[in-house]
Amino acid sequence: MEFYLLPVEICNMCQADSRGFQTLGKRLNQRQGLWPWNKNGMTVAVVRCRKCGLIFANPQPVPKDKFINYGVNPEDYWGKQYFAADDGYFLREIHKLKK
Repeated sequence: MEFYLLPVEICNMCQADSRGFQTLGKRLNQRQGLWPWNKNGMTVAVVRCRKCGLIFANPQPVPKDKFINYGVNPEDYWGKQYFAADDGYFLREIHKLKK
């Protein structure tokens, strides 16, 4: 699988800059076990934003081909029937709101 690494410069939740990130550890792209330093693979830091607490990988590994992870075209993922709803689908909620 091919990835590129996208550095995170600001928190996606609160917009704090990267100087406020605390490194919590590392994450490998496979099972780590007790001794991850003995494993080969791609490792990224796991950080927490000190302002809002959001935890995320930095840099973020992004697949070069979006179909690598899913293997299904977006158009084929949901069938048309999934989006079909009966006319009275929200009738109970509408009735409750009217009260």
